[in-house]
Amino acid sequence: MLVARLRPDNPLGAARLTCDDRGEAFVLEGVGAIAPVKLLDPANRRQLEWAVDEATREWLLAAASTRIRRDRENRATGRAAATVAAATAAASKAGDKTLGIPAGPMRLEAPEEIAHQGSRAVGTELPVAEPQTRQTAGVAPLRPRRLRAWAIVSVACVAAAALGLLFPHQIARLPGLWSARQVTSYTELYFTDSATLPTRLNVREPSPVSFTVFNHEGRERVYEYVVTLAGPRGSSVAERGSIVLKDNAGAGRVVNVVPTGLNEAYVITVTIIRPLQTIHFTGHS
Repeated sequence: MLVARLRPDNPLGAARLTCDDRGEAFVLEGVGAIAPVKLLDPANRRQLEWAVDEATREWLLAAASTRIRRDRENRATGRAAATVAAATAAASKAGDKTLGIPAGPMRLEAPEEIAHQGSRAVGTELPVAEPQTRQTAGVAPLRPRRLRAWAIVSVACVAAAALGLLFPHQIARLPGLWSARQVTSYTELYFTDSATLPTRLNVREPSPVSFTVFNHEGRERVYEYVVTLAGPRGSSVAERGSIVLKDNAGAGRVVNVVPTGLNEAYVITVTIIRPLQTIHFTGHS
């Protein structure tokens, strides 16, 4: 369904923002899939002209928050499951090496065979007595494989108990781990230090504006960005460029802006083209 449109002064024009019936998958016309985390950024929401009523808008924002929280819990649960698997594998190796149990079956000679070999050694036939076996009632001897299995299970139980104490909420979600959805990839765009933004602009010298882009898309990305300066006399492009980032890496840029008039208000906007994100602030000359 249609959720909103971009403001006409946006570099992408009045593109349409749509979502599915559950409010979890968002698509921007001309860009593609949009991560729900982007709707929670106030700067991004100010670039939208909503096409739904206030109640539907609040529901969409709540659904986006729930999706982000579920993705974070799934990542934490995945790390806990990997730790349990590693502990179990280590226990299996330790059980084979430290118990000293042979891998193959053991062969025991019968008493009759031993007695017969002794008689051949001295060259005479000795009478063989009936073998006397004594076994404690109700107690069966443990086989080597069973001993190894019990050692592995014991170590795994100890490891699981320790993880349960460290990650109680994540362990509680393990039954649904395999049916969990894939974690959503996203990109971060923010002003490097919002406290030092040049809210007072000087027409005689440039004012530096610094911003940072961080890649969480799961692969290397090329980010194209545009920095614009909009005031009463119109809008102009302060800088246009690109940033190449590997996965889980970030980089910053510093752009100089100069107003064209005195005693005027200007909106400085930083926009990433793909995936679409915008941030802005207001300065006065």
